[in-house]
Amino acid sequence: MATLKGPAVFYMHTVNAYEVSTGDDTLPNILLDVVTYPDNSLLDALYVDTILNEPNTTAKACWGARLQRFTLSLSTPTAPVAAPATLSPVPMEFPTINYEAYNTRPYRYMYVSFSFPPWRRYPIPVCLFVLIDLLSLACSLLPAAAAAAAPTAMPWACPALRRSSWTT
Repeated sequence: MATLKGPAVFYMHTVNAYEVSTGDDTLPNILLDVVTYPDNSLLDALYVDTILNEPNTTAKACWGARLQRFTLSLSTPTAPVAAPATLSPVPMEFPTINYEAYNTRPYRYMYVSFSFPPWRRYPIPVCLFVLIDLLSLACSLLPAAAAAAAPTAMPWACPALRRSSWTT
């Protein structure tokens, strides 16, 4: 058992974690993919009262999500954990992969939920489902019906607020 120290982040949803060889006889590294936030202000923004009465506060807090990859070295547990790599600068949430086939194993594809910025006005809430290729970092938009029919799909929760009161 070891304690690893690294940069402070707040997160709610992990994607996956798996071991990768370091190429020598030392212990492997663990790659941890997680949706992070700059701080824990998301928690205050998710109170029902805030969601109902201050939808912009909630939407902007959700817009801070970033997909990041941490590399945890088991060979040098006393060394500080390096800053995470940002896999996508675009906010996304509710990540899922084909867990039956790839849980704790290297994987290439991930589905996420994405919504437009809260300061844009749309007549209806817009929530997209995106397939991300982590090898090329290419993104493909999926219609909701296609996402629901995908073999790795889970019930999606859309982070888009269902209010038309967003302001710039």
